[in-house]
Amino acid sequence: MFSGSLYRACISKNVEPPIPLDTTPDAVNWPSVTTGDVYASTASQTITGIETDITINIFVTGGNYGAGEGFGVITSATKVGSGEPWQSGGVNYTFSANDTLSFEYYVFTGVEKTRTVTVTNASDGDTVLDTFTMTVNEAI
Repeated sequence: MFSGSLYRACISKNVEPPIPLDTTPDAVNWPSVTTGDVYASTASQTITGIETDITINIFVTGGNYGAGEGFGVITSATKVGSGEPWQSGGVNYTFSANDTLSFEYYVFTGVEKTRTVTVTNASDGDTVLDTFTMTVNEAI
């Protein structure tokens, strides 16, 4: 019969490594939006299917931003660091299960503008969760 630390050492060699917590959220889908108004917004999506907090990166492309133009990230998650979604590398947010995420875009210039939004899971090898466009043209 084993006793004391020898017994514990024998058991510890048979321990399986811990199973990693799931960092892959259930599918999300923000449809592309085109509006003949100065403002466009998406429906809110809920981040589900994760067992631990994850970092989601939001990156917006489509040219330089000018006066009278804005892009908003509406979320219950926590922003990590500084920066804006249209700056190089985008912006990161820490999401817990059941946090929500939606977007808004506005242009007060009278010119059609389109922005492409890419949402990636930085906690899972930068897996793309969704890519969509937002087009605003108050003259449509």
